[in-house]
Amino acid sequence: MLGWSQRKQLVLQMKTAAIAMGRLRRAGREPGKELIDILSGVDTCCQSLFNGERHDFYHQIFAGLLQALSRDWQQMTLADRRESSALCQDILDIAIKAMQQEKCRRIILFLPYKASMWDSLESVWMAAEADESCEAYVMPIPYFERKTDYTFGDMHYEGDLFPDDVPILNYQHVSLSEMHPDVIYIHNPYDNGNLATSVAPQYYSAELKKHTDILVYIPYFATSGGMGDGQRSCFAYQNTDYIIVQAESLREFYDPQVDRGRILPLGSPKFDRIVRICRERPDPPDSWKGKMAGKKVLFYNTSLAGMIHNPWAFLKKMEYVFHTFEKHPEACLLWRPHPLLETTFRSMRKDFLPFFHQLKQYYLDSQIGIYDDTPDIDTAIAWSDAYIGDSGTSVTSLFGVAGKPIFIFNNLIHRLPQPDDWRGNLVVTDNLKWMVTGNNDLLWSPKQDGRYALYCSLSEYTSDCYYGRVFETEDYVVVCPANGQDILLVADHRVVRRIPLRDLCSTAGRFAGAWRIGRYIFLIPIRYPAIVRCDIKSGQVDYVSGYDDVIAQETDGAWTVGGSCVWQDKIVIASPTDGRILLIDAATLQVEQLNLDERDENGMMILVPDGEEIWCLPRKGYTIRCWNPCTGTIKVYEDVPEDFHCEHVPLRFECELNPWSSLTVAGNIVYLAPHWGNRFLQLNKETGEFSEWKVPFRATCRTENGYMPVWGCAVFLDREKFYYAPERRIYHFDGKNNQFTEYPMTIDEASRQKMGKGFGRISEWQRYGCLEDAYNTLEDFLKGDLSGKEFSRSAQLEAYSEIAAHIDGTAGAAIHQYICEQLDVKQGGERE
Repeated sequence: MLGWSQRKQLVLQMKTAAIAMGRLRRAGREPGKELIDILSGVDTCCQSLFNGERHDFYHQIFAGLLQALSRDWQQMTLADRRESSALCQDILDIAIKAMQQEKCRRIILFLPYKASMWDSLESVWMAAEADESCEAYVMPIPYFERKTDYTFGDMHYEGDLFPDDVPILNYQHVSLSEMHPDVIYIHNPYDNGNLATSVAPQYYSAELKKHTDILVYIPYFATSGGMGDGQRSCFAYQNTDYIIVQAESLREFYDPQVDRGRILPLGSPKFDRIVRICRERPDPPDSWKGKMAGKKVLFYNTSLAGMIHNPWAFLKKMEYVFHTFEKHPEACLLWRPHPLLETTFRSMRKDFLPFFHQLKQYYLDSQIGIYDDTPDIDTAIAWSDAYIGDSGTSVTSLFGVAGKPIFIFNNLIHRLPQPDDWRGNLVVTDNLKWMVTGNNDLLWSPKQDGRYALYCSLSEYTSDCYYGRVFETEDYVVVCPANGQDILLVADHRVVRRIPLRDLCSTAGRFAGAWRIGRYIFLIPIRYPAIVRCDIKSGQVDYVSGYDDVIAQETDGAWTVGGSCVWQDKIVIASPTDGRILLIDAATLQVEQLNLDERDENGMMILVPDGEEIWCLPRKGYTIRCWNPCTGTIKVYEDVPEDFHCEHVPLRFECELNPWSSLTVAGNIVYLAPHWGNRFLQLNKETGEFSEWKVPFRATCRTENGYMPVWGCAVFLDREKFYYAPERRIYHFDGKNNQFTEYPMTIDEASRQKMGKGFGRISEWQRYGCLEDAYNTLEDFLKGDLSGKEFSRSAQLEAYSEIAAHIDGTAGAAIHQYICEQLDVKQGGERE
């Protein structure tokens, strides 16, 4: 079978010969030596294409004609010569048609755009290149930077940056409609949907689909177990025939509208590359060798997600890392920014770009370490001893399968911890006898005097706030899930029972909170697709579904849930985007849906019961409602002071989002605790007048203490307990006298030491590593002096084998084989 390029070349030679012969005949010239030269050229082309190794049908025809004409030409009459010339013309025409219909080898076309992302396709290309039934082509395509108005800016083409062993096809010389590849592989799913870059529009998936039998998307990233919301639904998914994922568990991360049958859990070519490169390390660049010699090399990754989410913290973290390594010359920092980092700064966070350039220049001028801007990440991974950096990046998974230590940064941390910084990891609720930590430990204060000790560990996972609210019954301590998917019954310093929930959600942010009404525990969902009721006495779990669009929405760039509360044996849940309200009967689970205001587009973030009334605080804007569900009456308060506004966390611009976190009522005075609001306010219920609430706190969501990150200023835990987040302090509040009395919080040293986790399974979405926190700092990691478990390569490889198929380096071969099998089915059977 011929390949596409062979067929194209031979057809071109035949057409050229046919045109030349036709020109001779029209000129009335007697064909002689010129005819033999023309046919000889076609035959030579046949022989060169097949390297003389096979006598192709076409070579046999033209070689036979040449032999006959060379032998008999002088004996032919003029009429015979002209008849022979016409016959050769007819044979050429027939051969051209036959060649155009010739079954050729499978044409497999790879369309990368970034040379640094070639590893996401490489092992599939290697498998196709080695397959004699296929002809594999790599054709890098151009892409554009986006300007700040998202129109196209500079065009880039990286065809000259690919490895030397990869033959490159120039996109300017190829017509996809003429080529019509059997299979096209892409690693860019965004089409016109990327705000930082765009491939050239002629290579959007809808256009590609017109010119191929099978279009396959392979992610340019690999994961440590989870996937970002930005990948759930991309423009290309509707046009691709198959989407490759690295593991079965990742199917459920995709939008339900994406056909699960098209999602193939066959592994990641990126892992193939790492397995191979770490086994046979390439020589490092000469400029690296002196800086690495005799030192432990730490790969520093700065990702797009971390920068976009909180650019100021991201840049401050860079500065902290550089200064830390200046104090540790025994270690070598290998800094590799994301290849699109500067482009994304320019298009999405341009105000922060000068500071980035300043830090980058400082790093280079101070010669702190290696700056890696090569297109190939794998050499850096092969020569690095460990990873440090962001968690939301595919690079962590590459180090995971390579079996090298992973130290995950908290970008908010810019200094060493102080003694009280352990409090930053607490999940604070109204039950002060019990507290859960973000790394899934249960603390208790048996005398409820603020002196805490470790009661037990709740999970094998070392982070990600799997649990939140705690309730006490006669027999158990009930611990409710936040990111988890089970309810825990705890007694005698251990988890005695786990009540599993249906496995309906594979992402973080499953539940926003929990409420108790008698024997029932209710879980309020964010990403989980149902309200959950658990009967603690019997263990029975019931689900109320069908109200996802009311309860939680993706708004203002984040998933948001409406307010909820308990009111007269009912669970009340509000929409975060409009005036809808759900009332759920605790005993019968009967649901009543109301709409307080059909014109409301701001939603209700907080619900606070007050006797027969419920106070409703908005997600956006400054309209406060006091609603009486029994009478249906609503009082509206909205004349806030003119200088009251909100500051967006973490992007630091003035807005009207999330003004208040909660309130408490004392007589006629309503005390309003700010969330993103810039002032503490109080409201007179009778007059409707707002005024300043004088408190010994600053209304801010800012803190220089990254161990105590702040997403809101303050909150009432109940009517009398007040929590000030920037300092992690709890107070008893006397509303009648406007007085605060601090509730002390301490922890015994033995418990604190046990709370340092070290290396282990971090979460479902980050399989293994060590987190930077108050117990384990970057300095500790550099010194090899971590608290908790030591690094275990075997434990890490075992953890990563659970979230990647073909982790032995054979994913590319498996992908190629499967796609070829599907191509045979689509084209009507096995190829010869």
